[in-house]
Amino acid sequence: TTSPNLTNVINTRQVVDLPLGNRNPVELAALQAGIAVIGTDTRGASVSGLRQTAVNLTQDGINAMDNFVKTSSFFAITTPSLNSTAEFSITTGTVGSDSGRGAAQINLVTKGGTNDFHGGAFLQVL
Repeated sequence: TTSPNLTNVINTRQVVDLPLGNRNPVELAALQAGIAVIGTDTRGASVSGLRQTAVNLTQDGINAMDNFVKTSSFFAITTPSLNSTAEFSITTGTVGSDSGRGAAQINLVTKGGTNDFHGGAFLQVL
């Protein structure tokens, strides 16, 4: 079957390896065809030429958008951690009714927990 959807899935290894200046995995949306980034800030990006509010952003299936202000399309209420993101997917086109609203569906999946303590550190030089 054919589908008008375009889906890009970025796995755990790619999330860690791809360079992200502000360590926000939502910046990976700029890699998708049909996403027009204005300047260097992905938060104000446009999907398929539509308004910035034509995006549905979910984290583990739960709405993570700022539904009150709705000024930036790729802005989550809480900034997802790069280290906790297991998978990032973005779908553009005509999506099904099970996906919610918007011309683009962004889904962040977090890593599963363990009984072991672990952590990481990073240094960001400006």
